[in-house]
Amino acid sequence: MTDKEFQSVIDLAKERDRKLYDWLRHLVLLASGALTVLVALHPQSPVGCWPLLCLRLAWIALGLGILLGAFALHGEVWSAGALARQVGARLSDMPSQTGATLFVGTTLPKRYERARFCCYASLIVAVCSLVIYSVIR
Repeated sequence: MTDKEFQSVIDLAKERDRKLYDWLRHLVLLASGALTVLVALHPQSPVGCWPLLCLRLAWIALGLGILLGAFALHGEVWSAGALARQVGARLSDMPSQTGATLFVGTTLPKRYERARFCCYASLIVAVCSLVIYSVIR
Protein backbone atom coordinates (compact mmCIF):
# COMPACT_ATOMS: atom_id res chain seq x y z
CA MET A 1 0.00 0.00 0.00
CA THR A 2 1.40 3.33 -1.01
CA ASP A 3 1.43 6.36 1.25
CA LYS A 4 -1.25 8.01 -0.89
CA GLU A 5 -3.56 4.99 -0.61
CA PHE A 6 -2.91 4.78 3.10
CA GLN A 7 -3.74 8.45 3.54
CA SER A 8 -7.01 8.01 1.62
CA VAL A 9 -7.99 5.14 3.97
CA ILE A 10 -7.21 7.34 6.97
CA ASP A 11 -9.26 10.20 5.52
CA LEU A 12 -12.24 7.89 4.93
CA ALA A 13 -12.03 6.59 8.51
CA LYS A 14 -11.89 10.14 9.87
CA GLU A 15 -14.92 11.12 7.79
CA ARG A 16 -16.86 8.09 9.05
CA ASP A 17 -15.98 8.89 12.66
CA ARG A 18 -16.97 12.53 12.24
CA LYS A 19 -20.35 11.59 10.74
CA LEU A 20 -21.05 9.09 13.53
CA TYR A 21 -20.16 11.69 16.16
CA ASP A 22 -22.41 14.28 14.48
CA TRP A 23 -25.27 11.76 14.20
CA LEU A 24 -25.10 10.85 17.90
CA ARG A 25 -24.79 14.48 18.93
CA HIS A 26 -27.89 15.42 16.94
CA LEU A 27 -29.86 12.53 18.42
CA VAL A 28 -28.97 13.61 21.94
CA LEU A 29 -29.89 17.23 21.17
CA LEU A 30 -33.23 16.19 19.67
CA ALA A 31 -34.03 13.93 22.61
CA SER A 32 -33.15 16.71 25.06
CA GLY A 33 -35.39 19.15 23.25
CA ALA A 34 -38.24 16.64 23.05
CA LEU A 35 -37.99 15.85 26.75
CA THR A 36 -37.99 19.55 27.65
CA VAL A 37 -41.04 20.26 25.51
CA LEU A 38 -42.93 17.22 26.78
CA VAL A 39 -42.36 18.09 30.41
CA ALA A 40 -43.12 21.79 29.91
CA LEU A 41 -46.32 21.19 27.95
CA HIS A 42 -47.60 18.31 30.06
CA PRO A 43 -51.33 18.80 30.55
CA GLN A 44 -52.40 19.27 34.12
CA SER A 45 -55.75 17.62 33.47
CA PRO A 46 -56.02 14.04 34.71
CA VAL A 47 -55.54 11.38 32.09
CA GLY A 48 -56.31 7.69 32.12
CA CYS A 49 -53.96 5.02 33.37
CA TRP A 50 -52.64 3.85 29.99
CA PRO A 51 -51.97 7.27 28.47
CA LEU A 52 -50.19 8.37 31.63
CA LEU A 53 -48.13 5.18 31.64
CA CYS A 54 -47.11 5.72 28.01
CA LEU A 55 -46.19 9.34 28.68
CA ARG A 56 -44.07 8.44 31.69
CA LEU A 57 -42.42 5.61 29.77
CA ALA A 58 -41.58 8.10 27.01
CA TRP A 59 -40.04 10.49 29.55
CA ILE A 60 -37.95 7.73 31.08
CA ALA A 61 -36.86 6.41 27.68
CA LEU A 62 -35.91 9.89 26.48
CA GLY A 63 -33.91 10.50 29.65
CA LEU A 64 -32.10 7.19 29.28
CA GLY A 65 -31.49 7.90 25.60
CA ILE A 66 -29.89 11.21 26.47
CA LEU A 67 -27.62 9.70 29.13
CA LEU A 68 -26.64 6.70 27.02
CA GLY A 69 -26.07 8.90 23.98
CA ALA A 70 -23.77 11.16 25.98
CA PHE A 71 -21.86 8.09 27.19
CA ALA A 72 -21.58 6.82 23.60
CA LEU A 73 -20.26 10.23 22.53
CA HIS A 74 -17.66 9.97 25.27
CA GLY A 75 -16.62 6.70 23.62
CA GLU A 76 -15.82 8.55 20.41
CA VAL A 77 -13.65 10.99 22.35
CA TRP A 78 -12.00 8.07 24.20
CA SER A 79 -11.26 6.37 20.88
CA ALA A 80 -9.52 9.46 19.49
CA GLY A 81 -7.44 9.80 22.68
CA ALA A 82 -6.46 6.12 22.64
CA LEU A 83 -5.39 6.39 19.01
CA ALA A 84 -3.26 9.46 19.77
CA ARG A 85 -1.61 7.67 22.71
CA GLN A 86 -0.83 4.64 20.53
CA VAL A 87 0.65 6.79 17.76
CA GLY A 88 2.83 8.61 20.29
CA ALA A 89 4.04 5.34 21.81
CA ARG A 90 4.76 3.77 18.42
CA LEU A 91 6.58 6.85 17.16
CA SER A 92 8.75 7.01 20.26
CA ASP A 93 9.72 3.35 19.76
CA MET A 94 10.55 3.74 16.06
CA PRO A 95 13.98 4.92 15.07
CA SER A 96 13.84 8.04 12.93
CA GLN A 97 14.48 7.87 9.20
CA THR A 98 13.48 4.19 8.90
CA GLY A 99 10.94 4.79 6.15
CA ALA A 100 8.58 2.28 7.75
CA THR A 101 4.85 2.91 7.58
CA LEU A 102 3.15 3.30 10.92
CA PHE A 103 -0.04 1.24 11.33
CA VAL A 104 -2.00 1.98 14.47
CA GLY A 105 -5.57 1.13 15.33
CA THR A 106 -7.85 1.06 18.31
CA THR A 107 -11.00 -0.82 19.14
CA LEU A 108 -13.85 0.87 20.94
CA PRO A 109 -14.58 -0.90 24.24
CA LYS A 110 -17.79 -2.91 24.31
CA ARG A 111 -19.34 -0.65 26.97
CA TYR A 112 -19.46 2.22 24.46
CA GLU A 113 -20.90 0.02 21.71
CA ARG A 114 -23.56 -1.26 24.12
CA ALA A 115 -24.33 2.31 25.21
CA ARG A 116 -24.86 3.34 21.58
CA PHE A 117 -27.15 0.37 20.94
CA CYS A 118 -29.11 1.03 24.15
CA CYS A 119 -29.38 4.72 23.24
CA TYR A 120 -30.98 3.81 19.90
CA ALA A 121 -33.29 1.28 21.58
CA SER A 122 -34.31 3.77 24.25
CA LEU A 123 -35.13 6.45 21.70
CA ILE A 124 -37.18 3.95 19.69
CA VAL A 125 -39.13 3.05 22.84
CA ALA A 126 -39.70 6.77 23.50
CA VAL A 127 -41.06 7.38 20.01
CA CYS A 128 -43.32 4.31 20.17
CA SER A 129 -44.60 5.35 23.61
CA LEU A 130 -45.37 8.85 22.39
CA VAL A 131 -47.23 7.49 19.38
CA ILE A 132 -49.28 5.17 21.59
CA TYR A 133 -49.94 8.03 24.02
CA SER A 134 -51.18 10.31 21.26
CA VAL A 135 -53.41 7.60 19.77
CA ILE A 136 -55.10 6.50 23.00
CA ARG A 137 -55.35 9.96 24.54
